[in-house]
Amino acid sequence: MPGKAAVALSPGPVLLLRKRLLLGQSEFLLPDSPELYAARGAPVPALQAVAPGEAAGAQKEGEWGVVRVFDDGSQRLRFSREQMAGSLLRELLALDAWLRGETDDPYRLELRLRSAQFRFYSKLKSETGQMPVLDLDLLAEYGEWLTRPLDHMDYVLQSLASPVTGVLLTQGAGGASDRMAAARSHDLALLAEAGLADTSAVKQAAKASKTLGSAEKAAAEDPGVTREVESLSRTTRTGLNWIEEETRFRREGGGDAKK
Repeated sequence: MPGKAAVALSPGPVLLLRKRLLLGQSEFLLPDSPELYAARGAPVPALQAVAPGEAAGAQKEGEWGVVRVFDDGSQRLRFSREQMAGSLLRELLALDAWLRGETDDPYRLELRLRSAQFRFYSKLKSETGQMPVLDLDLLAEYGEWLTRPLDHMDYVLQSLASPVTGVLLTQGAGGASDRMAAARSHDLALLAEAGLADTSAVKQAAKASKTLGSAEKAAAEDPGVTREVESLSRTTRTGLNWIEEETRFRREGGGDAKK
């Protein structure tokens, strides 16, 4: 076990706007990790907003929140201090779960982490009278968690069921290599739409992931699939802690749930 642990928080994603001839413009939120682009065979975008150490020339309020604008016109969202504080709380709780060896229930652990983050935002609103400034995606998820908890549980499950091996479920088709190919194809398609990836690379990735096997084949090739599905019915300490914390929050009025 390492003697030290580091928690890295992103200050905000790169915001890329692409104008369309007849349909206005499209918005893309992009990561700044060179490793992510390299793994997908795509070049790192030549944007100042992506380059480490570049200083923004201006700052403005946008639909997604505070946006830093660089000299080359590229933009990057700037998460609020409140949002960053909630993200830090979530990461610290994830680290605590890892240190305690309580990571064998990834679905309920993710539910517990997100719930803790959202309870923090609810507490802030209750104490200050103002909703913390959150980006649009996080604000929408917060509202769903607060008012439609069952829908939020389903959303989290679907999120974890993305075609990435070793997370939770597997879309019910294909082995590990098939799922990774599907994920790569999806990411490359988005990069191509944003004008940041060669369309030939997208076509190659799509061809590699065109044929996915049956659910039975997936289970045969990757026994972890069966274990993951079976784990959803198990009672775990993580699950019990999550239910206890959620129940207490709802019984106490759910923060601003009724306001």
